[in-house]
Amino acid sequence: MAPLLTVEGLRTTYTVGGREVTVVNGVDFQMERGKTFAIAGESGCGKTTLGLSIAQLLPSNARIRSGKIVFDGVDLLQMREDDFRRRIRWKKISMVFQGSMSAFNPVIRVGDQIVEAITHHETASKSAARERASKLFSAVGISENRLYSYPHELSGGMRERAMIAMALASSPDLVIADEPTTGLDVLVQAQIIGLLRKLRDDLGRSMILISHDLSVVAELADECAIMYAGRIVEMGSVRRIFGNPLHPYTMKLLGAFPGARLEKRITLVGIPGEPPSFLNPITGCRFNPRCEHAMEVCRREEPRLVEFERGHFVSCFWREETSGDNTR
Repeated sequence: MAPLLTVEGLRTTYTVGGREVTVVNGVDFQMERGKTFAIAGESGCGKTTLGLSIAQLLPSNARIRSGKIVFDGVDLLQMREDDFRRRIRWKKISMVFQGSMSAFNPVIRVGDQIVEAITHHETASKSAARERASKLFSAVGISENRLYSYPHELSGGMRERAMIAMALASSPDLVIADEPTTGLDVLVQAQIIGLLRKLRDDLGRSMILISHDLSVVAELADECAIMYAGRIVEMGSVRRIFGNPLHPYTMKLLGAFPGARLEKRITLVGIPGEPPSFLNPITGCRFNPRCEHAMEVCRREEPRLVEFERGHFVSCFWREETSGDNTR
């Protein structure tokens, strides 16, 4: 069966102070139908920009400069904006935005915003759309009376559920969830994770999960891509990546996060330094200033993403050096 989504050589830039800055740089991945594909990494590594590129919801100063985004056999980048808006956005691909408070219009009732999303993309009447919105609220565990509330009248957990309900309004094939548990207390996080698991298991929806929270990735995702400074540095099944991380950055991430690894661990180890600025890109491997295994070649050249073992990809000269000819 053909993949639901294939991204090839995607490059997205922002214009900042008259300069063009590359934030997503040559990203490649595929995801299967009915699966959850996670994009993980520190804040500021390009995860959200990648999600917005797929949904084509980039801000006005951003542009997709090259690459392909093939969804269900169609290259989305070859579609006209009005065709994409009418045929794909929200009907086939929807998004749960980071920060549900800012995602909703604060002066319009939540229910009216969901009704508008339905009637704008379908031929449903307002009454039919409101009935569907009511059922969606029930499905995500919110009282139907809350359709008449303004965003500020809902708790953080309710707003996040309402955002998920809006994303499901037109029964899309793919939902992009950007940091869906950020800023919520642990009990509400558990409820949102349970709701997203239901979305995957009971409704069979495909999902791209964008998160810096590795425990959420471990809980929900089938496949995972680790992103750093605009590039994917490791990719494979969640079990492989969490059980046998190959890239030094992945190893450091897992070592710095409590409970992220499959086995028990006592000591947490921080990652020295900070991610590089996109305004001043680093030559060679972008992780080399923070990597204890960096070699001279790491400072000169940029490693390719290669298949180290079946279905497990890594972009690292040190890993190639220490493993010998182990790529295939």
